[in-house]
Amino acid sequence: MNFFSRKNYEVKIEKPGCLLYREGNYEYIFPVYEEDGQIIVVGFPSRRRVFLLFGWYRIPLEFSKNAKQRALPRFKEYFQRKGKQVRIFDHVESNSQAFAFHSELFAQRGKATELLEEAGFTLFSDYGSVDLLHTEYGLEICGIREESSVEPIAEAMKIAFPQWHYSKVCYKDSGRETGWKFSIHMFPHGCRGGQCVDSE
Repeated sequence: MNFFSRKNYEVKIEKPGCLLYREGNYEYIFPVYEEDGQIIVVGFPSRRRVFLLFGWYRIPLEFSKNAKQRALPRFKEYFQRKGKQVRIFDHVESNSQAFAFHSELFAQRGKATELLEEAGFTLFSDYGSVDLLHTEYGLEICGIREESSVEPIAEAMKIAFPQWHYSKVCYKDSGRETGWKFSIHMFPHGCRGGQCVDSE
């Protein structure tokens, strides 16, 4: 099955953490990762492009209900052919008042702390803390002392969490933990996080 097939869609792993889905002349990238022997596919894309006369062009991110109903069974079929179980990690609607909480992020914080230590960065010396971003489903490295440390910290985190497609760097010059901050997360700001549901 490929982009020019009769079904006119393609599903494949583009690179670690990225599931590529093409339908017609549209292309989407979805976060994807493996956890406890299951493939977890995020039910909302983090990138969308359209193919026009002269190539691919980024366009505003949207994913209609009809497109979703077509895509999710195709994802399930793709991974089942590889002998993998699939779950969908779907974002919660932004108008929901429920607070997103993901206990597994505590383990991810531990992983990030170990990874930063292996990369030569020491907690309380090179940076102040690793905070949890429950709503966006990610982590924030706060109080980075030296600007020269930001890029290697960012690269280490991107390699460790390739399914987290959003990141941001900023500088905090007042209050608690002044210094550089680097955040990396799965959902865009303003999203209500996600919940894992069966793909059927």
